[in-house]
Amino acid sequence: TYHNDKQTNAYLERGIARVVLGKLNLAMDDFNLVIMRNTQNFHAYYERGKLFIILEKFDEALTDLNTAIENRVGFPDIFIYRSTANIQFLKFKLASDDIQQFERLNLDLQHPLMSQLLFNKGMIHYERFEYNESLKYLNNLITFDESFHDAYLLRGNIYRIQGRLYLAMDDL
Repeated sequence: TYHNDKQTNAYLERGIARVVLGKLNLAMDDFNLVIMRNTQNFHAYYERGKLFIILEKFDEALTDLNTAIENRVGFPDIFIYRSTANIQFLKFKLASDDIQQFERLNLDLQHPLMSQLLFNKGMIHYERFEYNESLKYLNNLITFDESFHDAYLLRGNIYRIQGRLYLAMDDL
């Protein structure tokens, strides 16, 4: 049992490393193996859920992230990932709740997912036709992280809707 547990944890760590290296299919194999060997390893569900977000398989991501949350995986990040998936299914209230949960648990303003947080807030307001509120978050995001390209696309679309075509063209 001891060696089985150590080996299972090694597969989990290898999967995490493979995500960083961009070897996503191999990482998925590792996470699946961990879950097959130990269905109670909820950290593996969390990591696989994050990978599903990267692969834009949001339904599978929600399933794994919900499993991890229900079993008290305590990473605040999990709520940003789940909010991203919920936005894809137009579940804006759930996405907003997840963002609030993240903000309650996270005190780090330099958190690596801060860009995604700002984008998700902007997207929620955009989908509610609250364009000025959306622009507030998107402008903050672009100031914070100039390389977040989806923010320019969304902001440009808002400018287009508002008839601010020169600004829209600059972003688009």
